[in-house]
Amino acid sequence: MAQSQPLPPETTVTHEHKMTEKGKELYHSHKIKYLKQIDGSWETIENLLEELSECSKELKPLRKLEKNILKSREKYCENSNQYIEFLTRKNNEDSNDALPTFKTEFKKCNEIIDNTLQQIKTLKLTAAETMSVVPVESVRSNNSGKSGSISSSAMARKRVNAEVQRTKLQYAEQQTKLIKQKARLSELETQSKALKDREKAEVDADLALLKQQTEAAVAEVEVKVLEEAESDRRSLSLQEDKENLQKVKMTLTEKYVNEQFNEVEQLKSQDKNNNVPQDIPNNQDKFSSHTPAPRNQLNIIPTSRNLPKFQVDDLDRSIVEDIKPEIRQKQTLNPYAADFELTQPPLPPNHDQSVVSDLDKVFVEERFITF
Repeated sequence: MAQSQPLPPETTVTHEHKMTEKGKELYHSHKIKYLKQIDGSWETIENLLEELSECSKELKPLRKLEKNILKSREKYCENSNQYIEFLTRKNNEDSNDALPTFKTEFKKCNEIIDNTLQQIKTLKLTAAETMSVVPVESVRSNNSGKSGSISSSAMARKRVNAEVQRTKLQYAEQQTKLIKQKARLSELETQSKALKDREKAEVDADLALLKQQTEAAVAEVEVKVLEEAESDRRSLSLQEDKENLQKVKMTLTEKYVNEQFNEVEQLKSQDKNNNVPQDIPNNQDKFSSHTPAPRNQLNIIPTSRNLPKFQVDDLDRSIVEDIKPEIRQKQTLNPYAADFELTQPPLPPNHDQSVVSDLDKVFVEERFITF
């Protein structure tokens, strides 16, 4: 009788491998492929086991059946060993659970094959014995006829039938085990399919969630862009308002300065028309320089002055505050105008100073309002 096929050497498990989703899918596809190959080779063996009950109990058919079983067993063991090596190599949670279960089933299947081969061997011996008994009885009962030969042949057939029935009973038990094993394999295949469906559903759910997150992120970006655009528009509007206000201030300042110059020109014209004497009396030092002179006796003599050059746009209240007091006293309302020295002739005792005083008040008020 042929010996049972040995199992592959066991390897020490160090740690389980963590597989990705793609790795899990590939692992289950290979696992199902190996199980289908094993089922196919074992189905061939089952068919041969069924032939044993129908096979003639002659020596030649029994030898042929034994040869076919050995050949099918070799293929079954080859597929089983490849599957065991696959589970050992993967070394993950599922393979570590499936490996001991399959090894137990593999051992039982080999025991069934061994028992079948043992039964075939017994049947072969019985057939050989039957073939050897018939000639001996014929020689011994040469004188008594064929009665002894028929009796021995009937005894041998009964013995063979008893062995066959015993063998059928054993095969019935083994067939029941194999049916259960096949049901377990079908259950594993169903579980693998359910696992794939669950993973697919999880991926679809993740994709739906990612789509919603993308839409929310896009909406937030749009709101942020609109807020920035609105902020830029407001800043630009404030800048334009500031520039317009600066232009208005410059226009009003220029208008005021021009009015002052025109008024000075008018005063000069009035002085010429009134024939005011050009000589200034020598006693002007007797009067205070802060006493305002009559309108028709003002002599304004421009003097040269080196002023810092700057644009009116750059004139700021902080700059004006930094100018020295003595310079501000000499400075006119126009920052670009030259300094003027105000000389006043002596005033008559009964001179009316109300007009000049009012004009001085206007200059002072307008000057403080402007700066």
